Amino acid sequence: MFAVCLWLLLGACAGEGGEKSIPSVDLAALEPALARRIELAVAELRGDPDGAESWKRLGLLYESNDYLGLAAECYREAIERRSAPELWYRLGIALSSAGLREQAAEAMARCVELEDGYAPAHWRLGSYRFDLNEFEAAEHSFRKALEADPKHLGGWSGLARVQLQRGEGEEAVETLESALKVKPGAPLVRKLLRSAYFEAGRLAEARALHVPWERIGSMGGDPWQREIRSLRRKTPMELALERLLTRDYQGVVDVMEPFVRENPRDPNAYAYLASGYNGLGRGGLARQTIATALEKDADSIVLLRVLAALHRGANELPQALEVLTRILEIDGLDLDAWRQKGDLEARAGRDADALESWQRIVRFDERDDELLLRIARTQLRLERWTDAQGTFERLIRLGAQRASACTGLAEALVALGRADEARRILERAPELDPGGEALRRRLAGETEPGRDG
Repeated sequence: MFAVCLWLLLGACAGEGGEKSIPSVDLAALEPALARRIELAVAELRGDPDGAESWKRLGLLYESNDYLGLAAECYREAIERRSAPELWYRLGIALSSAGLREQAAEAMARCVELEDGYAPAHWRLGSYRFDLNEFEAAEHSFRKALEADPKHLGGWSGLARVQLQRGEGEEAVETLESALKVKPGAPLVRKLLRSAYFEAGRLAEARALHVPWERIGSMGGDPWQREIRSLRRKTPMELALERLLTRDYQGVVDVMEPFVRENPRDPNAYAYLASGYNGLGRGGLARQTIATALEKDADSIVLLRVLAALHRGANELPQALEVLTRILEIDGLDLDAWRQKGDLEARAGRDADALESWQRIVRFDERDDELLLRIARTQLRLERWTDAQGTFERLIRLGAQRASACTGLAEALVALGRADEARRILERAPELDPGGEALRRRLAGETEPGRDG
Protein backbone atom coordinates (compact mmCIF):
# COMPACT_ATOMS: atom_id res chain seq x y z
CA MET A 1 0.00 0.00 0.00
CA PHE A 2 2.87 2.39 0.85
CA ALA A 3 4.38 1.75 -2.58
CA VAL A 4 1.06 2.52 -4.29
CA CYS A 5 0.65 5.82 -2.45
CA LEU A 6 4.26 6.74 -3.20
CA TRP A 7 3.69 6.17 -6.90
CA LEU A 8 0.57 8.36 -6.79
CA LEU A 9 2.51 11.16 -5.12
CA LEU A 10 5.34 10.80 -7.58
CA GLY A 11 2.82 10.88 -10.41
CA ALA A 12 1.46 14.19 -9.15
CA CYS A 13 4.93 15.74 -9.04
CA ALA A 14 6.69 14.15 -12.01
CA GLY A 15 7.65 16.33 -14.88
CA GLU A 16 6.92 19.68 -13.23
CA GLY A 17 8.58 22.42 -15.24
CA GLY A 18 9.58 20.06 -18.02
CA GLU A 19 8.52 17.22 -20.31
CA LYS A 20 6.19 14.68 -18.75
CA SER A 21 8.09 11.50 -17.91
CA ILE A 22 6.51 8.18 -18.81
CA PRO A 23 5.97 5.96 -15.74
CA SER A 24 7.74 2.66 -16.04
CA VAL A 25 9.06 -0.25 -14.01
CA ASP A 26 12.28 -2.25 -13.93
CA LEU A 27 11.71 -4.35 -17.03
CA ALA A 28 14.59 -6.69 -16.14
CA ALA A 29 12.62 -7.87 -13.08
CA LEU A 30 9.55 -8.89 -15.11
CA GLU A 31 8.62 -11.94 -17.11
CA PRO A 32 10.04 -11.49 -20.62
CA ALA A 33 6.60 -11.48 -22.31
CA LEU A 34 5.22 -8.82 -19.96
CA ALA A 35 8.40 -6.74 -20.20
CA ARG A 36 8.13 -6.78 -23.98
CA ARG A 37 4.48 -5.65 -23.92
CA ILE A 38 5.28 -2.77 -21.60
CA GLU A 39 8.29 -1.82 -23.71
CA LEU A 40 6.12 -1.67 -26.84
CA ALA A 41 3.40 0.36 -25.09
CA VAL A 42 5.97 2.87 -23.80
CA ALA A 43 7.48 3.15 -27.28
CA GLU A 44 4.03 3.82 -28.74
CA LEU A 45 3.45 6.51 -26.13
CA ARG A 46 6.76 8.21 -26.90
CA GLY A 47 5.60 8.44 -30.50
CA ASP A 48 2.24 9.91 -29.46
CA PRO A 49 2.70 11.65 -26.08
CA ASP A 50 -0.44 13.78 -26.56
CA GLY A 51 -2.73 10.86 -27.37
CA ALA A 52 -5.21 9.95 -24.64
CA GLU A 53 -5.59 6.43 -26.05
CA SER A 54 -1.85 5.77 -25.82
CA TRP A 55 -1.85 6.76 -22.15
CA LYS A 56 -4.96 4.67 -21.57
CA ARG A 57 -3.43 1.57 -23.20
CA LEU A 58 -0.34 1.79 -21.01
CA GLY A 59 -2.58 2.31 -17.98
CA LEU A 60 -4.62 -0.77 -18.83
CA LEU A 61 -1.45 -2.81 -19.12
CA TYR A 62 -0.24 -1.63 -15.72
CA GLU A 63 -3.63 -2.11 -14.07
CA SER A 64 -4.03 -5.63 -15.44
CA ASN A 65 -0.71 -6.54 -13.81
CA ASP A 66 -1.48 -4.84 -10.47
CA TYR A 67 0.80 -1.81 -10.91
CA LEU A 68 -2.06 0.31 -9.65
CA GLY A 69 -0.17 3.51 -8.89
CA LEU A 70 1.37 3.54 -12.36
CA ALA A 71 -2.03 2.79 -13.89
CA ALA A 72 -3.63 5.70 -12.01
CA GLU A 73 -0.88 8.03 -13.19
CA CYS A 74 -1.44 7.01 -16.81
CA TYR A 75 -5.22 7.46 -16.52
CA ARG A 76 -4.74 10.96 -15.08
CA GLU A 77 -2.56 11.82 -18.06
CA ALA A 78 -5.18 10.46 -20.44
CA ILE A 79 -7.89 12.51 -18.69
CA GLU A 80 -5.82 15.69 -19.07
CA ARG A 81 -5.97 15.11 -22.81
CA ARG A 82 -9.58 13.88 -23.03
CA SER A 83 -11.98 13.99 -20.09
CA ALA A 84 -14.10 10.98 -21.04
CA PRO A 85 -16.36 9.03 -18.64
CA GLU A 86 -14.67 5.69 -19.37
CA LEU A 87 -11.29 7.18 -18.39
CA TRP A 88 -12.65 8.45 -15.07
CA TYR A 89 -14.18 4.98 -14.63
CA ARG A 90 -10.81 3.31 -15.06
CA LEU A 91 -9.16 5.79 -12.70
CA GLY A 92 -11.81 5.15 -10.05
CA ILE A 93 -11.36 1.38 -10.23
CA ALA A 94 -7.57 1.62 -10.06
CA LEU A 95 -7.74 3.92 -7.03
CA SER A 96 -10.28 1.66 -5.32
CA SER A 97 -8.12 -1.42 -5.93
CA ALA A 98 -5.26 0.49 -4.31
CA GLY A 99 -7.44 1.06 -1.25
CA LEU A 100 -7.90 4.80 -1.87
CA ARG A 101 -11.69 4.86 -1.51
CA GLU A 102 -12.17 8.62 -1.13
CA GLN A 103 -10.19 9.37 -4.29
CA ALA A 104 -11.95 6.49 -6.06
CA ALA A 105 -15.35 7.94 -5.13
CA GLU A 106 -14.33 11.36 -6.45
CA ALA A 107 -13.23 9.86 -9.77
CA MET A 108 -16.36 7.73 -10.12
CA ALA A 109 -18.57 10.72 -9.26
CA ARG A 110 -16.97 12.59 -12.14
CA CYS A 111 -17.67 9.60 -14.37
CA VAL A 112 -21.41 9.61 -13.64
CA GLU A 113 -21.54 13.37 -14.12
CA LEU A 114 -20.35 12.78 -17.68
CA GLU A 115 -22.39 9.61 -18.27
CA ASP A 116 -25.50 9.27 -16.12
CA GLY A 117 -26.85 6.16 -17.80
CA TYR A 118 -24.09 3.64 -17.05
CA ALA A 119 -25.34 1.38 -14.24
CA PRO A 120 -21.98 -0.21 -13.27
CA ALA A 121 -20.52 3.25 -12.57
CA HIS A 122 -23.40 4.13 -10.22
CA TRP A 123 -23.05 0.75 -8.51
CA ARG A 124 -19.30 1.18 -7.99
CA LEU A 125 -19.80 4.73 -6.69
CA GLY A 126 -22.43 3.42 -4.28
CA SER A 127 -20.05 0.70 -3.09
CA TYR A 128 -17.26 3.20 -2.45
CA ARG A 129 -19.64 5.50 -0.56
CA PHE A 130 -20.93 2.56 1.48
CA ASP A 131 -17.37 1.68 2.50
CA LEU A 132 -16.91 5.33 3.53
CA ASN A 133 -20.03 5.08 5.74
CA GLU A 134 -21.86 7.57 3.50
CA PHE A 135 -25.00 5.47 3.51
CA GLU A 136 -27.50 8.04 2.23
CA ALA A 137 -25.25 8.87 -0.72
CA ALA A 138 -24.66 5.15 -1.31
CA GLU A 139 -28.42 4.51 -1.44
CA HIS A 140 -28.82 7.30 -3.99
CA SER A 141 -26.14 5.72 -6.20
CA PHE A 142 -27.63 2.24 -5.97
CA ARG A 143 -31.05 3.57 -6.93
CA LYS A 144 -29.47 5.40 -9.87
CA ALA A 145 -27.92 2.09 -10.97
CA LEU A 146 -31.38 0.50 -10.98
CA GLU A 147 -32.84 3.43 -12.89
CA ALA A 148 -30.19 2.91 -15.55
CA ASP A 149 -30.59 -0.87 -15.60
CA PRO A 150 -33.37 -2.54 -13.55
CA LYS A 151 -31.65 -5.91 -14.02
CA HIS A 152 -28.33 -4.82 -12.50
CA LEU A 153 -27.85 -7.06 -9.45
CA GLY A 154 -25.28 -4.67 -8.00
CA GLY A 155 -27.97 -2.04 -7.59
CA TRP A 156 -30.37 -4.43 -5.87
CA SER A 157 -27.76 -5.96 -3.56
CA GLY A 158 -26.25 -2.56 -2.73
CA LEU A 159 -29.65 -1.12 -1.81
CA ALA A 160 -30.32 -4.13 0.42
CA ARG A 161 -26.95 -3.70 2.15
CA VAL A 162 -27.88 -0.11 3.02
CA GLN A 163 -31.26 -1.25 4.36
CA LEU A 164 -29.63 -3.99 6.44
CA GLN A 165 -27.12 -1.51 7.83
CA ARG A 166 -30.06 0.58 9.03
CA GLY A 167 -31.77 -2.44 10.55
CA GLU A 168 -34.58 -2.35 7.97
CA GLY A 169 -34.99 -6.11 7.65
CA GLU A 170 -38.41 -6.22 5.99
CA GLU A 171 -37.41 -3.56 3.45
CA ALA A 172 -34.28 -5.55 2.61
CA VAL A 173 -36.34 -8.73 2.19
CA GLU A 174 -38.66 -6.95 -0.24
CA THR A 175 -35.69 -5.57 -2.20
CA LEU A 176 -33.92 -8.92 -2.45
CA GLU A 177 -37.05 -10.88 -3.35
CA SER A 178 -37.51 -8.39 -6.19
CA ALA A 179 -33.90 -9.06 -7.25
CA LEU A 180 -34.54 -12.80 -7.36
CA LYS A 181 -37.39 -12.20 -9.79
CA VAL A 182 -34.82 -10.54 -12.06
CA LYS A 183 -32.25 -13.33 -11.67
CA PRO A 184 -33.51 -16.42 -9.81
CA GLY A 185 -30.88 -18.24 -7.78
CA ALA A 186 -28.25 -15.46 -7.79
CA PRO A 187 -25.79 -16.56 -5.04
CA LEU A 188 -25.04 -13.12 -3.59
CA VAL A 189 -28.73 -12.18 -3.48
CA ARG A 190 -29.60 -15.42 -1.70
CA LYS A 191 -26.84 -14.87 0.87
CA LEU A 192 -28.07 -11.36 1.57
CA LEU A 193 -31.68 -12.54 1.67
CA ARG A 194 -30.80 -15.04 4.36
CA SER A 195 -29.30 -12.22 6.44
CA ALA A 196 -32.38 -10.10 5.76
CA TYR A 197 -34.70 -12.86 6.99
CA PHE A 198 -32.71 -13.05 10.23
CA GLU A 199 -32.80 -9.25 10.57
CA ALA A 200 -36.57 -9.29 10.07
CA GLY A 201 -37.01 -12.03 12.67
CA ARG A 202 -38.16 -14.55 10.06
CA LEU A 203 -35.95 -17.32 11.43
CA ALA A 204 -37.69 -20.30 9.83
CA GLU A 205 -37.37 -18.77 6.36
CA ALA A 206 -33.73 -17.89 7.02
CA ARG A 207 -32.86 -21.45 8.04
CA ALA A 208 -34.83 -22.95 5.16
CA LEU A 209 -33.20 -20.80 2.48
CA HIS A 210 -30.55 -22.76 0.61
CA VAL A 211 -27.47 -20.65 -0.01
CA PRO A 212 -25.42 -22.30 -2.78
CA TRP A 213 -21.72 -22.84 -2.33
CA GLU A 214 -20.37 -21.12 -5.41
CA ARG A 215 -18.74 -17.98 -6.65
CA ILE A 216 -20.73 -14.79 -6.32
CA GLY A 217 -20.49 -14.08 -10.03
CA SER A 218 -21.11 -10.91 -11.99
CA MET A 219 -23.26 -8.01 -10.75
CA GLY A 220 -24.33 -7.29 -14.31
CA GLY A 221 -23.01 -6.43 -17.75
CA ASP A 222 -20.00 -4.08 -17.74
CA PRO A 223 -18.70 -3.40 -21.26
CA TRP A 224 -16.11 -0.92 -19.98
CA GLN A 225 -14.38 -3.78 -18.15
CA ARG A 226 -13.85 -5.88 -21.27
CA GLU A 227 -10.53 -4.30 -22.18
CA ILE A 228 -9.02 -4.94 -18.76
CA ARG A 229 -10.33 -8.51 -18.64
CA SER A 230 -8.61 -9.32 -21.91
CA LEU A 231 -5.29 -8.11 -20.48
CA ARG A 232 -5.51 -9.24 -16.87
CA ARG A 233 -3.24 -12.02 -15.78
CA LYS A 234 -5.10 -15.04 -14.49
CA THR A 235 -4.65 -15.83 -10.83
CA PRO A 236 -3.17 -19.20 -9.84
CA MET A 237 -6.65 -20.30 -8.76
CA GLU A 238 -8.13 -19.35 -12.13
CA LEU A 239 -5.33 -21.17 -13.95
CA ALA A 240 -5.79 -24.25 -11.77
CA LEU A 241 -9.54 -24.34 -12.37
CA GLU A 242 -9.05 -23.88 -16.11
CA ARG A 243 -6.56 -26.75 -16.23
CA LEU A 244 -8.67 -28.95 -14.00
CA LEU A 245 -11.65 -28.53 -16.34
CA THR A 246 -9.47 -29.54 -19.32
CA ARG A 247 -8.00 -32.46 -17.30
CA ASP A 248 -4.52 -31.00 -17.47
CA TYR A 249 -3.71 -32.41 -14.05
CA GLN A 250 0.04 -31.92 -14.31
CA GLY A 251 -0.65 -28.29 -15.15
CA VAL A 252 -2.75 -27.99 -11.97
CA VAL A 253 0.10 -29.39 -9.89
CA ASP A 254 2.69 -27.15 -11.56
CA VAL A 255 0.63 -24.05 -10.69
CA MET A 256 -0.50 -25.02 -7.20
CA GLU A 257 2.62 -26.56 -5.63
CA PRO A 258 4.49 -23.23 -5.42
CA PHE A 259 1.26 -21.41 -4.55
CA VAL A 260 0.64 -23.72 -1.57
CA ARG A 261 4.18 -23.15 -0.33
CA GLU A 262 3.54 -19.39 -0.40
CA ASN A 263 -0.01 -19.67 1.01
CA PRO A 264 0.11 -22.56 3.48
CA ARG A 265 -3.23 -21.71 5.12
CA ASP A 266 -5.38 -21.43 1.99
CA PRO A 267 -7.79 -24.42 1.91
CA ASN A 268 -8.76 -23.79 -1.71
CA ALA A 269 -5.14 -24.12 -2.78
CA TYR A 270 -4.83 -27.51 -1.07
CA ALA A 271 -8.13 -28.61 -2.60
CA TYR A 272 -6.92 -27.82 -6.13
CA LEU A 273 -3.52 -29.42 -5.51
CA ALA A 274 -5.08 -32.61 -4.17
CA SER A 275 -7.42 -32.76 -7.17
CA GLY A 276 -4.40 -32.46 -9.47
CA TYR A 277 -2.55 -35.24 -7.69
CA ASN A 278 -5.62 -37.47 -7.83
CA GLY A 279 -6.02 -36.84 -11.55
CA LEU A 280 -2.45 -38.03 -12.04
CA GLY A 281 -3.22 -41.26 -10.19
CA ARG A 282 -1.37 -40.18 -7.05
CA GLY A 283 -4.26 -40.80 -4.69
CA GLY A 284 -2.09 -41.31 -1.63
CA LEU A 285 -0.43 -37.93 -2.07
CA ALA A 286 -3.84 -36.33 -2.67
CA ARG A 287 -5.12 -37.68 0.65
CA GLN A 288 -1.96 -36.64 2.44
CA THR A 289 -2.41 -33.12 1.04
CA ILE A 290 -5.98 -32.91 2.31
CA ALA A 291 -4.99 -34.36 5.69
CA THR A 292 -2.30 -31.69 6.07
CA ALA A 293 -4.79 -28.94 5.25
CA LEU A 294 -7.45 -30.34 7.61
CA GLU A 295 -4.94 -30.12 10.46
CA LYS A 296 -5.07 -26.34 9.92
CA ASP A 297 -8.85 -26.11 9.31
CA ALA A 298 -10.77 -29.20 10.36
CA ASP A 299 -14.15 -27.67 9.44
CA SER A 300 -13.30 -26.55 5.90
CA ILE A 301 -16.17 -27.72 3.71
CA VAL A 302 -13.99 -27.17 0.63
CA LEU A 303 -11.44 -29.70 1.90
CA LEU A 304 -14.06 -32.15 3.12
CA ARG A 305 -15.77 -32.08 -0.29
CA VAL A 306 -12.51 -33.11 -1.97
CA LEU A 307 -11.92 -35.83 0.62
CA ALA A 308 -15.42 -37.21 0.03
CA ALA A 309 -14.75 -37.23 -3.72
CA LEU A 310 -11.47 -39.12 -3.18
CA HIS A 311 -13.26 -41.80 -1.16
CA ARG A 312 -16.11 -41.93 -3.67
CA GLY A 313 -13.70 -42.32 -6.59
CA ALA A 314 -11.99 -45.22 -4.79
CA ASN A 315 -15.42 -46.82 -4.16
CA GLU A 316 -14.92 -46.41 -0.42
CA LEU A 317 -18.60 -45.79 0.28
CA PRO A 318 -18.57 -45.97 4.11
CA GLN A 319 -15.70 -43.47 4.33
CA ALA A 320 -17.33 -41.16 1.79
CA LEU A 321 -20.60 -41.26 3.73
CA GLU A 322 -18.76 -40.50 6.96
CA VAL A 323 -17.21 -37.37 5.41
CA LEU A 324 -20.52 -36.22 3.93
CA THR A 325 -22.15 -36.67 7.32
CA ARG A 326 -19.43 -34.44 8.78
CA ILE A 327 -20.14 -31.77 6.14
CA LEU A 328 -23.83 -31.84 7.04
CA GLU A 329 -23.01 -31.48 10.74
CA ILE A 330 -21.25 -28.23 9.81
CA ASP A 331 -23.87 -27.03 7.31
CA GLY A 332 -27.19 -28.83 7.41
CA LEU A 333 -28.42 -26.84 4.41
CA ASP A 334 -25.72 -28.09 2.04
CA LEU A 335 -28.11 -29.61 -0.50
CA ASP A 336 -25.30 -30.92 -2.71
CA ALA A 337 -23.98 -32.95 0.22
CA TRP A 338 -27.48 -34.32 0.92
CA ARG A 339 -27.75 -35.33 -2.76
CA GLN A 340 -24.37 -37.08 -2.74
CA LYS A 341 -25.20 -38.81 0.54
CA GLY A 342 -28.50 -40.07 -0.87
CA ASP A 343 -26.84 -41.29 -4.06
CA LEU A 344 -24.21 -43.23 -2.11
CA GLU A 345 -26.82 -44.70 0.23
CA ALA A 346 -28.77 -45.87 -2.81
CA ARG A 347 -25.62 -47.46 -4.26
CA ALA A 348 -25.13 -49.25 -0.93
CA GLY A 349 -28.69 -50.60 -1.07
CA ARG A 350 -29.86 -48.41 1.81
CA ASP A 351 -33.04 -47.21 0.12
CA ALA A 352 -34.74 -45.90 3.27
CA ASP A 353 -31.70 -43.77 4.19
CA ALA A 354 -31.37 -42.53 0.60
CA LEU A 355 -35.03 -41.54 0.60
CA GLU A 356 -34.60 -39.51 3.77
CA SER A 357 -31.56 -37.68 2.34
CA TRP A 358 -33.25 -36.85 -0.96
CA GLN A 359 -36.38 -35.63 0.78
CA ARG A 360 -34.25 -33.04 2.58
CA ILE A 361 -33.53 -31.53 -0.83
CA VAL A 362 -37.06 -31.37 -2.22
CA ARG A 363 -38.19 -29.46 0.86
CA PHE A 364 -36.22 -26.54 -0.58
CA ASP A 365 -36.37 -27.29 -4.31
CA GLU A 366 -39.81 -28.63 -5.14
CA ARG A 367 -39.26 -28.55 -8.91
CA ASP A 368 -36.33 -30.99 -9.17
CA ASP A 369 -38.29 -33.48 -11.28
CA GLU A 370 -35.44 -35.95 -11.78
CA LEU A 371 -34.92 -36.25 -8.04
CA LEU A 372 -38.67 -36.49 -7.43
CA LEU A 373 -38.82 -39.38 -9.89
CA ARG A 374 -36.01 -41.19 -8.03
CA ILE A 375 -37.84 -40.61 -4.75
CA ALA A 376 -41.10 -41.96 -6.16
CA ARG A 377 -39.46 -45.09 -7.59
CA THR A 378 -37.68 -45.70 -4.29
CA GLN A 379 -41.01 -45.39 -2.48
CA LEU A 380 -42.38 -48.06 -4.83
CA ARG A 381 -39.46 -50.37 -4.05
CA LEU A 382 -40.08 -49.84 -0.33
CA GLU A 383 -43.80 -50.56 -0.92
CA ARG A 384 -44.79 -47.17 0.42
CA TRP A 385 -47.67 -47.07 -2.02
CA THR A 386 -49.52 -44.02 -0.70
CA ASP A 387 -46.32 -41.95 -0.51
CA ALA A 388 -45.40 -43.03 -4.03
CA GLN A 389 -48.86 -42.07 -5.28
CA GLY A 390 -48.46 -38.57 -3.82
CA THR A 391 -45.00 -38.08 -5.34
CA PHE A 392 -46.04 -39.27 -8.80
CA GLU A 393 -49.12 -36.99 -8.70
CA ARG A 394 -46.80 -34.12 -7.77
CA LEU A 395 -44.67 -34.86 -10.84
CA ILE A 396 -47.72 -34.87 -13.07
CA ARG A 397 -48.85 -31.50 -11.68
CA LEU A 398 -45.41 -30.13 -12.52
CA GLY A 399 -45.87 -31.35 -16.08
CA ALA A 400 -42.56 -33.22 -15.83
CA GLN A 401 -41.53 -36.83 -16.48
CA ARG A 402 -45.10 -37.48 -17.61
CA ALA A 403 -44.62 -40.90 -19.19
CA SER A 404 -42.69 -42.31 -16.21
CA ALA A 405 -44.92 -40.52 -13.72
CA CYS A 406 -48.13 -41.95 -15.22
CA THR A 407 -46.68 -45.45 -15.20
CA GLY A 408 -45.48 -45.13 -11.60
CA LEU A 409 -48.78 -43.67 -10.43
CA ALA A 410 -50.66 -46.53 -12.05
CA GLU A 411 -48.37 -49.08 -10.37
CA ALA A 412 -48.98 -47.46 -6.97
CA LEU A 413 -52.77 -47.44 -7.52
CA VAL A 414 -52.79 -51.09 -8.56
CA ALA A 415 -50.88 -51.97 -5.38
CA LEU A 416 -53.50 -50.02 -3.41
CA GLY A 417 -56.25 -52.08 -5.06
CA ARG A 418 -57.47 -49.26 -7.30
CA ALA A 419 -56.96 -50.84 -10.70
CA ASP A 420 -59.83 -48.99 -12.39
CA GLU A 421 -58.22 -45.63 -11.53
CA ALA A 422 -54.88 -46.92 -12.77
CA ARG A 423 -56.49 -48.04 -16.05
CA ARG A 424 -58.09 -44.62 -16.60
CA ILE A 425 -54.81 -42.83 -15.96
CA LEU A 426 -52.98 -45.00 -18.48
CA GLU A 427 -55.72 -44.60 -21.08
CA ARG A 428 -55.72 -40.80 -20.75
CA ALA A 429 -51.93 -40.39 -20.60
CA PRO A 430 -50.60 -38.40 -23.60
CA GLU A 431 -47.63 -40.77 -23.75
CA LEU A 432 -46.43 -43.91 -21.99
CA ASP A 433 -43.07 -45.57 -21.55
CA PRO A 434 -42.73 -49.33 -22.36
CA GLY A 435 -43.59 -50.28 -18.78
CA GLY A 436 -46.75 -48.21 -18.93
CA GLU A 437 -47.82 -49.78 -22.21
CA ALA A 438 -47.32 -53.26 -20.79
CA LEU A 439 -49.30 -52.38 -17.65
CA ARG A 440 -52.10 -50.83 -19.73
CA ARG A 441 -52.45 -53.98 -21.84
CA ARG A 442 -52.48 -56.16 -18.73
CA LEU A 443 -55.11 -54.06 -17.00
CA ALA A 444 -57.29 -53.92 -20.10
CA GLY A 445 -58.24 -57.57 -19.57
CA GLU A 446 -58.67 -57.42 -15.78
CA THR A 447 -61.57 -56.46 -13.52
CA GLU A 448 -61.34 -54.17 -10.53
CA PRO A 449 -60.18 -56.01 -7.38
CA GLY A 450 -62.66 -56.24 -4.53
CA ARG A 451 -60.83 -53.81 -2.25
CA ASP A 452 -60.04 -50.09 -2.53
CA GLY A 453 -57.19 -48.54 -0.47
